[in-house]
Amino acid sequence: MAKRLTHHLELIPQALRAVRCFDDWPAEVLARMTAAAELWHYEKGQVVAERGDPPKGLWIIASGSLTSHRTAPNGKYYLHGVLWPGYMIGLMPVLDDWPMPWSHAARRDSHVAFVPRAALVEALNDARCLRDISTLLCQRSRVDGETIFTRTAESLNCRLAKTLAYLPRRSLIPIDDPGDPSWADPSPIDLTQEELAATLGVARQTLNRALQLFLQEGIVVRDGDAIRVVNFRKLLAYMEENEPLYQDWRAEIVTWDERLRRSDPSIAALEARMQGARP
Repeated sequence: MAKRLTHHLELIPQALRAVRCFDDWPAEVLARMTAAAELWHYEKGQVVAERGDPPKGLWIIASGSLTSHRTAPNGKYYLHGVLWPGYMIGLMPVLDDWPMPWSHAARRDSHVAFVPRAALVEALNDARCLRDISTLLCQRSRVDGETIFTRTAESLNCRLAKTLAYLPRRSLIPIDDPGDPSWADPSPIDLTQEELAATLGVARQTLNRALQLFLQEGIVVRDGDAIRVVNFRKLLAYMEENEPLYQDWRAEIVTWDERLRRSDPSIAALEARMQGARP
């Protein structure tokens, strides 16, 4: 079973600071939320929250990662997304008093800060906090609309590119430099091909055919079964095969490319090798 921890409590304020929409919240509000929060440890596979659970509060990932998923009546597993430190779940149920829409489980050993519903509701009495939460929900709604359109009207290559670009995470990526402790890598390397296939709703063999093109063009690299984006600028060409992205999204994705190159010199070396191998 998951364990509530009474040590490593410094992870709680760190987790709250990693949530981008909390950046401008008053210090006293965050202090009250921190005081009310609990720290939980989940081993790989343990359930954090189930679809249909009543609203309880916010779970904020402090370390590790979670899945957001749902299983259809016929047993087919659908992966809605992989969630990294700085992401929070449970916000909509707290606000609309409906049950959890997705199930969530630990992908690996994870620490999760839990903020009870009452503490969040109290925080939203501050107009600045309410504004920031409203902005976050608007951003998520835009991403949901983009996702629906992509799945119904665009090619698998475009869908794969947008999934690899982590549009669902775009509002959660800090804008700090890699040297800052709050900086988050926009392309972690432990996303597996099975997870990509489940997210896109295709067979792994189908995914592999699309992924092979991205590998050949140096857009992604493979580490065992895991995938990492190393060239977001090239990825944009597939994302925008039908129409340009919102300018703000495009600009932010370009900054990810720049930050990766500053933080990982091996990416430039890889591209130089690929250029030398081309006829």
